Amino acid sequence: VDMLIVASKENVITRENADTITAKNILEIANFAITKDAEQILLKKSINILPDLFLNSGFSILAYLEWIQKTHGYKW
Repeated sequence: VDMLIVASKENVITRENADTITAKNILEIANFAITKDAEQILLKKSINILPDLFLNSGFSILAYLEWIQKTHGYKW
């Protein structure tokens, strides 16, 4: 597997199952899908992790801009 997408719930990848993952990259779309212990194991295996904060930031920025547009009556 080249890429594993974790988009379900938190604590899906744990210390108990991190050794079984063979993906080269993990997209952590769900918030806190990887525990701290599991993250250390994955990093030692040279697995690239794109964290939830990075992947979900676009939605947060868009929600903020929509709020500004609505509260100030802007039309973009």
